[in-house]
Amino acid sequence: MAYSISSPSLGERVQTNRNADAPYVRTLEKIMLLEDRITAEIDRLVNLKTEMLAAIEDMENTEEKLLLKYRYFEGHTWEEIAVRMSVSIRTVHRIHGSALQNFVVPV
Repeated sequence: MAYSISSPSLGERVQTNRNADAPYVRTLEKIMLLEDRITAEIDRLVNLKTEMLAAIEDMENTEEKLLLKYRYFEGHTWEEIAVRMSVSIRTVHRIHGSALQNFVVPV
C-alpha cells in the first residue's frame, strides 16, 4: 500500500462555498468603493471652488474681491487681511459685510 496511490471516488461531491474569498477581498472592495466616493466628493468640491472663484471675479468692487479671496481661499485672519490691505480691522469688517451683501451665490 505504501507504493500505490488510490484513485478518487467519483461519487464524492466536493462542496464549494461561494463566499470563500480571502477575508481581505471584501475589505479591498469596501476600500475601492470609499475611494470612488472620496474622488467624486473631491471633484464636486473642486467644481464648487471654481464656481465660487468665478462669482468673486464677477464682483465689481476690487477691495471686496480681494478680501473674500484672502479670507476664504487663502485662509488669512482678519488681522492679516487688515495689514495686507493697509486698513483697520474695523474697515476689514465693513468691507466684508459689504462683500457678503454684493456676492451672488452661483446656482
